Amino acid sequence: AESTITKSFTFVVDLTLPAADTTGPTLNSITWTDVDASNTINTDDTLRFNFSEAMDTDTITAANIDARLPTSPSHTYGELTAADLSWNTAKTQLTVTLGAGETIVGGETVNPASTVTDEAGNADATTAPGPAIPEVEEEGFVLEWWHSLLIALGALIVIAGIILILVLPKKAPTPEVPEEGYEEEEF
Repeated sequence: AESTITKSFTFVVDLTLPAADTTGPTLNSITWTDVDASNTINTDDTLRFNFSEAMDTDTITAANIDARLPTSPSHTYGELTAADLSWNTAKTQLTVTLGAGETIVGGETVNPASTVTDEAGNADATTAPGPAIPEVEEEGFVLEWWHSLLIALGALIVIAGIILILVLPKKAPTPEVPEEGYEEEEF
């Protein structure tokens, strides 16, 4: 006798499309790397622009960066080539190596142009004035605890010296014995 096995299968196919990305990206922060350790922003230093989502990397180029990532007050990133701009693999961080003739000093704010877009084509939505390029920290004397101790010790020595000069009696001068009339005694 012949046996027949019957099985039934149910397939559920979800044809719901993911929601379209309609949120504009934002520039969240900017970091500066002092490549030459000069404590000034200059040629060959780098600025890293950190965006909130994956960007259309073609919207910022060496030729248009001053217009697409404008600074306030208005300064320039210098003479750049394509090699001076690099994106991380997630396309959320743009690193710019500053070129000759750059005028960035630190403290400028950056508010990307609306022509800067994410991968879905949404225009930048950074709230003005945008994040600031880090300011250069002034070099200066830092008063450490031991500097205060040395200053106090020096002051004590000066005060002790003044007291010694004022308080100790002055020694009377030794009287001079005239050589005339001095007779030597013989032994």
